[in-house]
Amino acid sequence: MTQALAEHKVALVLDDFEQNLMHGGDEFRNPDVAETLTLLADNPGVLWLNNSSTYSGLNDRVSQPDTQKLNNSLYLLPLEKLKLRVFAPGADFGNPKRRVQADFVHSTS
Repeated sequence: MTQALAEHKVALVLDDFEQNLMHGGDEFRNPDVAETLTLLADNPGVLWLNNSSTYSGLNDRVSQPDTQKLNNSLYLLPLEKLKLRVFAPGADFGNPKRRVQADFVHSTS
C-alpha cells in the first residue's frame, strides 16, 4: 500500500464517512481504514500564518498577500481532538448566515 501511494496519485472521497466509525466516533470499524488514512495523512510543519483574525475568532483567516507565502492550501491531518463551533456572527444585525469554526492543535513544536 505504501509503495502504491508513493507512486500513484490518489483521489480520496469521504462520503458518509461517519459510517466508518464505531459508536462514539473514537475508533474505526475496519482497522484498514485507520491504517490507510495514516498513510495518506500530511504532516506539514506550518498550516498557515497566524497573523490575521476576524471579529469572531483568533488566527482564523489568511490574508490574501500571505497566501503567496504558502505552498499548499489543503491538507489531510490526523487530529485527536477537534471542536466545531457553528454560529451566526451577524444574527444581531439581521444576518442569519451561519459560520463554522474549528478548534484543534496540529503541532506543539
